[in-house]
Amino acid sequence: MNSTSTSILVPTHSPPFEEHEHGHSGRTTLQLVHQWETLIAQNLSLSSSMNVTSCRYTDCTPPTNDDNNNNNARMVLYNPFDQPRYLCNGQTLDARGIFVLEDEKTKISCLQQQQQQPTQREMVMTTLFPIVYSRHNLLNLSQISLSKWNPAAAAAAAAAIRLGIRGVKASRRLRYQYFRNCDVPCYVLPNRLNTNAIIRTIEGTNWLIITSMEGPAYYKSLLTTTTPPSPPTAHGTGGFVTANDNNAQQQQLFYATTSFESDIPMPYFSWDDYAPNQTVVVPGVDYDKVIHGAVFIARNCQSTNQREALVKNLMELSQRQSTNNNTVLRIDSVSKCLQNRVLPPTTRQDDKNSIMNQYLFYLAFENQNAKDYITEKLWGSLFGSGAVPIYYGAPNIHDHVPPNSIIHVQDYPSALELWEHLQRVASNRSLYESYHAWRKQPLPETFVQKYNFTHTHSTCRMCRWAFAKRHGWDWNHDQQTIEDERVLLQHRRVCWDKSTGLLVHPFREQWKHANFRNVVVDKVQMCNNNEKEEPGCEDPLLPDSDIIVNAQCEIQNTTTAFSTRAVIMAGGLYRRTIWNHDGFLDIFLQKIPQNTRVHSNATASFILEMHLPTSKADSKDAEDADGSWNTLRHNHFWLQRGDTRFTILVNRSVLLASSESGTLQIFLSSQEQQPMTGSENLLRSKRDDIFRLRFLLERVDPTRTKQSTQQLSYFANLAAQDFFNPVERFRLDTRAPLQSFAQ
Repeated sequence: MNSTSTSILVPTHSPPFEEHEHGHSGRTTLQLVHQWETLIAQNLSLSSSMNVTSCRYTDCTPPTNDDNNNNNARMVLYNPFDQPRYLCNGQTLDARGIFVLEDEKTKISCLQQQQQQPTQREMVMTTLFPIVYSRHNLLNLSQISLSKWNPAAAAAAAAAIRLGIRGVKASRRLRYQYFRNCDVPCYVLPNRLNTNAIIRTIEGTNWLIITSMEGPAYYKSLLTTTTPPSPPTAHGTGGFVTANDNNAQQQQLFYATTSFESDIPMPYFSWDDYAPNQTVVVPGVDYDKVIHGAVFIARNCQSTNQREALVKNLMELSQRQSTNNNTVLRIDSVSKCLQNRVLPPTTRQDDKNSIMNQYLFYLAFENQNAKDYITEKLWGSLFGSGAVPIYYGAPNIHDHVPPNSIIHVQDYPSALELWEHLQRVASNRSLYESYHAWRKQPLPETFVQKYNFTHTHSTCRMCRWAFAKRHGWDWNHDQQTIEDERVLLQHRRVCWDKSTGLLVHPFREQWKHANFRNVVVDKVQMCNNNEKEEPGCEDPLLPDSDIIVNAQCEIQNTTTAFSTRAVIMAGGLYRRTIWNHDGFLDIFLQKIPQNTRVHSNATASFILEMHLPTSKADSKDAEDADGSWNTLRHNHFWLQRGDTRFTILVNRSVLLASSESGTLQIFLSSQEQQPMTGSENLLRSKRDDIFRLRFLLERVDPTRTKQSTQQLSYFANLAAQDFFNPVERFRLDTRAPLQSFAQ
């Protein structure tokens, strides 16, 4: 038989973020382990003579040839996490699934190599992602077909973002479609609902993305619960929910709207639609050949900003002027709403640009006044016609258009003052043509940068955003792109001192005795389990910085080889190993058996001292730079300093102390356990001898992310779930009766 991976529904750890390994409080875990054993036996349809035994409390030396031939001894791995994991050879371990190593031929060599290492003997090292992603391999993965399984297809499938629709299931008639020309693997379920607002889902997450190009006045789901929509005549900001809304973040609600503060802005403007090659191709109308007036085109006469009343006022002022035998500035409405003119037979009703080009001005009036809600009414007139737009809508319109390219209604206190300005412009050729001067110049750099992200379709940007969020990559909101991964990977690099083997980045590592005297490093163990290699054996992927002197750096290990960098210290009492994977840094500290120690009477209580880097923003934000750590649980801590957040997870209760300088001290008591006999010995996990620590460093934008002290980013939450729910090992054999832990 081949190695198999089977999904089974079994109980998960309860409560979350707890790894119940300690004997004095592990009764619940024992019962849970017994359930796992029973369900694995049932799922594999084992015979009554075959036992399933958890390796938490039983010696699980990897099966030998003799085991397989005579006793059918096999190893089973179980993933209690609700996301897939990947073994060291890239093999997938399904969410809540089991993986059976059937016989000697199907054993995974790298997994066997891990199990031979003292620090990893009680742990199965897995990753959350099959490969180390980069911009280059994401581009390659986005072109790989998923129809046939192979390692590349598995990596592409794991990286792929699938945009669904809440309440709509994929079927043979409605399938996910591959979105081409995107720099991350992206699949989208087509929207066939008869609605202008949908809720997008991201497969594998509980994220909901409220998606609409409508304004909040007509779609209440786009409104915050605390900010009402602006009054019709007010110049307010509207009522869009934004990415800064704390309630939305806590509910895992995100937004793709026309608001530039939404997570994925979806403006009506795009370069392909209005300004190919970033140039203006339509000149201004001929001042002498067009109607000296303004045209209004609208079907909806039930607007929320009362634009109809403003149009009526302008029409009345025009009629009054005509009565006084003055030069008339016409105000024409040529569509359903307030119609007072009929188009010539040669002009098509749906050809708006042709209609606008017959007038000096176009009344580009939105149906609501909401910040950033700018529709084709403006963009079509600005880039598709040569008329000067008279704009009424988004109160922050000047942030979005080239200078002196429009006449903004809200710049004038009253309709009369607006009318008087229009008369001056219409009667003065030079003044009128000044509103077209921008067309003859390169578009302002501020405009180009503001709308630069619209070169990429919003569907692709949504996939980008989800990929960055899922993998903890730095996200540039303004440009709607993943930051250069070289910056990210340098941010996550791991560097260690060549002579001592201790870390110097992402923090400076120092071990001390309980009396604060430095712990002596007895030996630097070699990399890749190769005793012949030299310390700092891996070639640096980045040049050493001025801060990191005499250090070796790497960015991140691949998943196909487990590279250990270990030191033996404290008189041979401990072996410390580090592993850099998935954007996390794991530290393992394990006691060395007494018969192999350099000194048997070494001190057993330690302090791990971590000197954290100083953020550039610390001096600007005293509140974030106070050096205080937030404690989410007794084994989960984080500190935010400026734009950097540090998270530390430990697998047991510890004492923690910190200073304003960024030094963190973790106090570890490692006294030998008292001998236990009988059933008490069953209550003590063998993993109690391993101290595990996970370090995560994230970049955050404090101006956009208002996270409370109890709120984690998705990536930090993923790191915690993975850390506190490690892969479980079980042994299948016929050596002894099954020991029941149920009480």
